[in-house]
Amino acid sequence: SGAEPTHGITLPDTSTSTGQVKANAFVTYSSIRFKKDVQKLDNAMDIINQLEGVSYKWKDTNKQDYGFIAEEVGRVLPDIVEWHDGDEYATSMDYMRIISFLVEAVKFQHHKLNELEERVDNGSE
Repeated sequence: SGAEPTHGITLPDTSTSTGQVKANAFVTYSSIRFKKDVQKLDNAMDIINQLEGVSYKWKDTNKQDYGFIAEEVGRVLPDIVEWHDGDEYATSMDYMRIISFLVEAVKFQHHKLNELEERVDNGSE
């Protein structure tokens, strides 16, 4: 789309292959050596419940796809969304950052399920 690069690699905003990256793996720096103020995500289920997965078609190719609407995610997790300067529209979002919320939400559900199973096994309701 003619925009200047904003990252180490910036590809065109298109749903064709020219806007895609293919690799065997994407590795992210994650060592504790690079982090401070580390805290467990206590409200992961609340966050996940505010996100809405959607299906959609890309305007440029009519290709079917699945994901999120970045502007909506930005209202819940603003730190993982990049916004167009001075604009109401987002330019992109970091899907990978949602994984930590999903992991904690699954663990929360698992804990609640175990509690319910214990109550049933003990004959109480």
